[in-house]
Amino acid sequence: MNSNIIKKAAALGLTMGLIMSFAACTAKTEHKENTETSETLRAKVEAGDEATEETTSEETTEETTMAAPAEYTGEEYQPFIDDVIKHIQENERTYKGSDSVKVTGSMDLSGRKGISYIFTDVDLDGKHELFIGSEGTDATGNKFISVDAFVAIDKDGSYNILLSGWERMHPVYVGNGHFSVGTSLAANCMMSTLYRFNGSTCSLDVVAQYIIDSTEEPDELPVMYYTLYEGRESDFNGPAINDPADDVLHGDEATARWEEINANAAPDGIELLGSDWIRIDI
Repeated sequence: MNSNIIKKAAALGLTMGLIMSFAACTAKTEHKENTETSETLRAKVEAGDEATEETTSEETTEETTMAAPAEYTGEEYQPFIDDVIKHIQENERTYKGSDSVKVTGSMDLSGRKGISYIFTDVDLDGKHELFIGSEGTDATGNKFISVDAFVAIDKDGSYNILLSGWERMHPVYVGNGHFSVGTSLAANCMMSTLYRFNGSTCSLDVVAQYIIDSTEEPDELPVMYYTLYEGRESDFNGPAINDPADDVLHGDEATARWEEINANAAPDGIELLGSDWIRIDI
């Protein structure tokens, strides 16, 4: 009996030993697998961090080395400027281009001893225009930009002189692409026209035209008459005060609307004030 008990105990011990041995091996295998899994994850994370650092470094380098837009030098206008200066040196009174410089329009050169100019993209379309003129101050202390010539390059490559001042016509730039042109038509008639530059057509669109007529009766004070054409110029053959067209305003109504249009044309003022004008004396 004792012999049977001992055999059973031995068999039970052997069985338990096998079970424990198997459990130990299983634990070691799971530990090894867990260790490998942890190491694999750690490697992937480190690799990901390195990749992120490399990408960030590349992006930073790209942003740092990005070139700033080149400053506009006006090279495309240089043939025009040189040709104008040549004509001033030759004491020409009017400039209309030459065999080598194709020009539309004309510029008054009377009495000039040089020019001042700046380049600017007045309508923000990516193409620059040429202002020949100067900055000044009127009797009330207000600054203005007098325009001797406003030039744009047309689609065919020619230079288009869109505005040019002379003795009886005085263009000024009022801001936001708008020009005001005052003209004395006669002793008793003055006209002001507001234009806006249209880069797509390389032209000046009429915003409004304001005409002041006055009477000239002997021994009487002149009486002023005001007329406004909006979106067009006058085509009436005679004093504007007599124009019966339905779209024309007269009197105080014309004056009030003219002032409103001018106020809305450049609400932020003249953005070109304080520009660095290039001066060439002859």
